[in-house]
Amino acid sequence: MGALSILSGVLALLPIICSLAVLIGLDVGRDSSSPPLFNPEKPKGPDGKPLDNGIKHKSYCDETIGISPPAKGDHYTLNPNPWNWEEGDEGSLCLNVTTFNNQTYPTDSSAPEFSVTWQYPPGPPSSPVHAYPNVKVDSGVFPNQIKNIDEMMLDFEWTYAVGNLTVETTDEKALNASNVNANVALDLFLDQDKKKAQISEDASTEIMVWFAAFGPATQPIGRDDGSLDEQELDGTKFTLYSGKNGVGQFVLTWYCEDPAPKFHGDLQPLVDRLVEMGDTNFPTESDYIGYMAVGTETYFSDDYVTFHVPQLAIDVHLKD
Repeated sequence: MGALSILSGVLALLPIICSLAVLIGLDVGRDSSSPPLFNPEKPKGPDGKPLDNGIKHKSYCDETIGISPPAKGDHYTLNPNPWNWEEGDEGSLCLNVTTFNNQTYPTDSSAPEFSVTWQYPPGPPSSPVHAYPNVKVDSGVFPNQIKNIDEMMLDFEWTYAVGNLTVETTDEKALNASNVNANVALDLFLDQDKKKAQISEDASTEIMVWFAAFGPATQPIGRDDGSLDEQELDGTKFTLYSGKNGVGQFVLTWYCEDPAPKFHGDLQPLVDRLVEMGDTNFPTESDYIGYMAVGTETYFSDDYVTFHVPQLAIDVHLKD
């Protein structure tokens, strides 16, 4: 039995030994300058260039510019967007973006990690916001009519901190001590006209969802006129206010009293509720949503502060 077992073992190893011998023979016979036998091709980007696993960090300061990092999943465009600041004015802002060379992010709907460091003095009460640094959805799902949208899933985590470094949690006392006035908000622009809905300045209606408001100057339009409705999503209570902004757009703001540093849920019920209410100037199901972005409206601060978004994914599902 022992001899038979040894013989069986040797016979079982013969194919492996023969394969190794062939490979060694091939390798010995190859020229030293020849490419390796087994060299899997690196994945390539849209430009045909090989990708690697490197990480890039880049800053964009005091400019309005669309930054669209290549991605294998959904596409986003980031913008420092200091729309109410001109060169020579006091204050400054830098948008810092982290991108992966392999164009692969945690999920197909994930946006690149980013942070914003800024400081501005108080502006006029009629136009207190200096900038809205943001990341905009460019996945091709918009423009689309409200009636066609089933879900707007948002996976969003953020922090705010005094100074130019990111932090794990937001210290509201420190923000108050530095007189920080800013919000954290998602922005939607709508119109009956498909093309106007895609241009924030031309759209007739703006829907905002505020996840935080810091400082006494940071108030939603129409708050003095009283609230219109309340809804709760993902454990966060949102109160509705409405009014017109300085350029005549009708603004509907879902405002949360307490900061929501983590939100994981569907925002479509907030839009559907507005349609259901049917008030004058409210959106209808035939309106187009043409623009969707997430960021922070920067009012003013005594010190530099940093808004950080380590996690963001927006996944819009259409009805069948």
